[in-house]
Parts: sequence; structure tokens; C-alpha cells
Amino acid sequence: MTTTTINRCQQPEVKNINTINLPLPEYIKYPNGLKTAFFEDEAHEIIKIECLFPAGLKFQNKALLSNGTLNNLREGTKSFSAEEINESFDFYGSQFYTSNTFEYTKIGLLCLKKNFEKNIQLLAEIILHPTFPQEKLTKNLAQKKQTFLINKEKVTQMAKSSFFEHLFGSDYPYGIRTQESDYDNITRADLIDFHQKHYQLQFCKMIVSGKIDANTKSLIKKTFGTIETKATEYPKSPVFKAPTLPQEPVFVKKENALQSAIMMGKIMPMPKHKDFSKIKLFTTILGGYFGSRLMKNIREDKGYTYGIGASLVYLSDVCFLSISSEVKAEFNQATLNEIDKELQILQTELISQEELNKVVNYIQSVILQSLDGSFTSSNTFSHHWFTNDGWWQLDDYINALKTISPEDIKEMANTYFKSDWLTVVAG
Repeated sequence: MTTTTINRCQQPEVKNINTINLPLPEYIKYPNGLKTAFFEDEAHEIIKIECLFPAGLKFQNKALLSNGTLNNLREGTKSFSAEEINESFDFYGSQFYTSNTFEYTKIGLLCLKKNFEKNIQLLAEIILHPTFPQEKLTKNLAQKKQTFLINKEKVTQMAKSSFFEHLFGSDYPYGIRTQESDYDNITRADLIDFHQKHYQLQFCKMIVSGKIDANTKSLIKKTFGTIETKATEYPKSPVFKAPTLPQEPVFVKKENALQSAIMMGKIMPMPKHKDFSKIKLFTTILGGYFGSRLMKNIREDKGYTYGIGASLVYLSDVCFLSISSEVKAEFNQATLNEIDKELQILQTELISQEELNKVVNYIQSVILQSLDGSFTSSNTFSHHWFTNDGWWQLDDYINALKTISPEDIKEMANTYFKSDWLTVVAG
């Protein structure tokens, strides 16, 4: 038997990733309009099922409707109480979870394959037949209201609220501020109406991953695919029109604050734009990973903050960039100056090929991690499927990484990162 000796004083060889094969799911569309994507994994006796509905923030015409409906789905159904639902999931060792985004809500279930039939029946009951008991609703709203009152005093939340209000406009769902009175105005009838309009199976995109066989698909078809749905139109949402941004920084004052929250951002081109992949890479160089320009300067060199980051968020109707950090109050202006300095450097100087290669390798490794196995692949796929109808945007990004140059980065800096910035400082 031979053994391999590893020299731990020598860095392993860095190998370029030439190709990344995107896992292709099996698609099935059922007669009632339900669309399903299957990611098979024979290695684990587990099944994960996630249902995406067009019930995110942009579809609500009243504050708290989206979150309120989602958070109260499991509080009671026509056949089960909240306590019976919780006891059942605990008995089978299953995990039920929900999440909300700007555009869609996600309802998920993770369970052992041998218990899938019992669990999928309970999942269907929660999705299709919630009753929104008034007692539970009143209690939940009171708890959420208390959390809101605490969070609204934090500089991070103050900056975030002002940032989204100015970036999207105060009359667009993403920019509307939640008020304390909203928690008193939401009613059980509101939730029932929102559920009936947005949680129809014909609008659902379901992603199933794990050890899938013919019986699994048969149970899904029986439980969800054959259920008749009401013939209603796809939920409508307002058309986004970018507002005029303030030319000067917006200051949100909080007396005696020791820290300040900074947010900067702007509206960016959509994923189908020819430069989108390059913009995405530029964002990573600027502030998208631990070794980014902003982290090295403002955290490691200046010590103004524990962390600062930049991210590019793309939805079906808008794409925006944000830079965010919390700093000691006395370093507000100094931090803004350093952010501007890093942008100017990228606009006037070419990034080294060594740094560019490092960032490309980092991005490729992150992509590979996001595709490692059926469960992580399905997580990555869900947002792409709902907003862009498939893998194509990620595929374009992978191809762009192979050819991007330092000159491309400089061009992006001057074309898309030079003006029209929104800056908000709370503290």
C-alpha cells in the first residue's frame, strides 16, 4: 500500500476551470399549469421540494400582505391545527421552511424519502387550505410589530429603508416604507384574498431534488398536478419607472449614535444586456469577496469597519447595485472618500492580470460550490428559473469569465460606475 506525502509548506497548484457543466433538470408541466423541475440524486434517501409563487413584495397592494400571508400559512388549515402540523413534522423529522423575496415566496419541505407521502400531503394542506385563524394572526402581528419597533431604531434598518425609498420611489412596492400602523390595519380577510389570488398552482414553479423515482413523481402528480385551479389571470404588479435620484448624499439622523450605516447604489442594466456579465465581475472586484478592493482598503488598511461589501441584485423587472457598511460615526466622510477613491482607481488604472485571474478563479469556485449536488443545484436554479426562465444567465457568465480583460474592467468602471450614485448615511 502506497502513501502520498503532502508538503503543507507549499501552496497547491492553481488549476483553471475550463468548463462548468450545468445540471439540467427534467421538466414536467401538469394539466393544471403546475410547472415542475426535477433534480435527481441517488446518493441520499432524502427529498426536498420547494414551491415558488408570485407572491413577493412587488405583488402586494397593501403593506405586510406578502409576509403576513406567508408567515401564517402553517397556523392552521381546514384539517389540522398549528399544533398538529408542528407535531407531525417533528414526528417525521422533517423541516418545513418559508422565505420571501422581492418577487416570489418560497415554501419548502425537506424529509426522508420513506416519509415523503405523509409529508407531501401535509405540505399540500398548508399551501392549498390555510384558514388563517384570527387568534394566531393577532398574536403573530403583535410579535412582528414589536420586532419592527426595535429594528426601526437601528441605523442599518434606517439606512436600508431610506435607500430603497429613494432608489425605487415611495410609490413602488420595493420603496414603500412599512409603518407601525400597518400592523393594525392588516386583516384576516386581506390574507385570504391575497392567498386566493397568488397561491394558485397554475402560477407555481415547483423544484424537487433528491432520490426521485416514479412513485415520487406519481405522488406529486396526484397531490398537486391534478388539483383543479381557478381560472384567474397571472397576478399583476406595477411597472417600475426609475425615479430621479438625489444629487447629494441623504443623511438620516439618529441622536447619540456610535455607529453609522452607509448604503450606496444605483440602477444597473438587466441580465440580457451585453455587458451584464462584465458588470457582475466588476462588482466582485470592487466589493464582492473578502479580498476585494473595498475590503482591503476600508477594513484591512484603514480599519474603519469590520466589513464592507458590494452586490448586484437582479430581478425580472429591475437590476440594482448596492454597497453597504457600518462604520464608526466619525469615519462617515472618510469612508465615502475611500469608496470614491477606489472607483476612481478602477476608472483610471488597469487592474493587473494577476488580480483579475484571482477573482475569476474565485468566482468559478463559488459557481462550482453552488452546483455541488442536487440540493445546492436546485437552490441556485430557483432564482434563475423564476426571474429568467432557466440557466442561460449563469451560462453566459461562465463563458464571459474566459475572455474578460483588464481593459474590459476599466471600460465598465467608466461606463457604468462613474455617476448617478445614490448615497444614504444613517447615524
